[in-house]
This record gives sequence, C-alpha cells and structure tokens, in this order.
Amino acid sequence: LEWDSGYDVARRKTTTVAGWDEVFASYVAAFDHVATLADLLGVEQLVVGEGLHDATRTEESDGTGLPADVLAAKRAGWDRLVERVRLRFGGRVLYVADWPGEAGRLAFWDRFDALAVSWYPSMRATEDRPLSRNELRGVLSSRLDAMAELAAERGMPWQVARFGVPAARDAARDGRDPGGPPDDAEQARVYAAFAHALDATARRSAGFQGVSLSGWSGAADAGARSDRVVDRAAESALRRVFGEGRETE
Repeated sequence: LEWDSGYDVARRKTTTVAGWDEVFASYVAAFDHVATLADLLGVEQLVVGEGLHDATRTEESDGTGLPADVLAAKRAGWDRLVERVRLRFGGRVLYVADWPGEAGRLAFWDRFDALAVSWYPSMRATEDRPLSRNELRGVLSSRLDAMAELAAERGMPWQVARFGVPAARDAARDGRDPGGPPDDAEQARVYAAFAHALDATARRSAGFQGVSLSGWSGAADAGARSDRVVDRAAESALRRVFGEGRETE
C-alpha cells in the first residue's frame, strides 16, 4: 500500500498553496479506498505515510523558507488526510518517520496513535575497527532509549515500524548504504546486538508496542547485500534472543 499513487504524489517537491492542495487531494482520494479496505480486512494499524520529508516540514523552524500560508496548507492537508482515514478505518493510524532527524522535528505527532519510526542504524566508529559486541549493544540501546524518551515527552506509545540491517561487511557503520562485500555473519552480529538492546529497552518502557523487521518476510529482497533475514544467520540469531515462546516480530 505504501507505493500507492497517492504516496508517490506526496513525495513531489511543491512550493505553493495550490500545489500542496493538489497533493493532498490526490493523497486523500487514494486513502479513501485503502482505509475502507483495511477496515474490512480487520487490519490493526494503517500507515498513511513514511519518510515524506518535504511534506512533513510544516513549521517555520524546519528551515524550508516557505511562506506561512504554504506551511499552513501542508498542516491542513495532514489534518484532512487523518480525519478522512479515521472516518473509514477503526484501527490505529500511524505515520512512520525516519529516525532520528524526521522523527525529532515532526510537529504533529498528536494526530497519530503512536510514535512510529523507521530505523536503518548508522554507527560510524571513530576508529578503523569493528565495534565490539558490547559497544554495538551500547550504541543501539542509547538510541532506543532516545526513542522511548521522545515518545514519553509526547505522551505516546511507540514502535519501531521498520528496522533493517544489510548483509554487508560494514553493516554496523551505515545501515542504508554500507560498504564492503556481502557478509551474513556481520548482519547476524548486528541483529543479535539489536535484539538484546531492544529487549532491555522494551522492559524499561511501558509504552513500547513492537518492532517490524523489514527483511523478515519471505518475499524480501534476496540480494546478497540486502536486509533480508529469512534463511540467513540473522534469523537464527534473532530466534535465539527472542526465543522461549516470545514473538519474533
């Protein structure tokens, strides 16, 4: 659903009131159908957008240089979208913001039912060596704790709605654009550290709702350096940590 035509139009760079009105009119029309279908299917939560950085810069402090009436048009567009979706869908309504930049500046979290983030971690080391297991856990724990703190400040539950680690040698350095050859073992090492860190944070944070792994589906990209988890060492690593009858997603 995220690649619906409405989603694509919301990615266009627009600088006028008329332009944003057109964007959201198309977006709302697309979600009229999506929200109705989701409700009929008994879907628990519906994501109305992810990583739409231009559309979510709605405040003067975001530094877009856009006039006040254009920023107001964007805010009004999000209000219309969420209101229309709620008329047709009875589950949780979410927006998934990229962590940390977009999530930290988003001004309208209160329109949604949880603070939901997409996270492909970058842990660039200052030294030219791999991070140790304990260092990985420490870095990941600190960032998960920051998510929990942001959600607590907003008075909201929170979830990691998309998390991925590529199967590459430098996966721990940059989760979106790693260097080096394919490396299943390094992917598994980072996922194991994430699972331990998440377990600890979730126990401390009463508002934590869950995590979705972008590579958990059997239909995920099977490329040698993709973030696919199934049928790789990372799957075994995650099951060991999240075992003993607990859910793995």
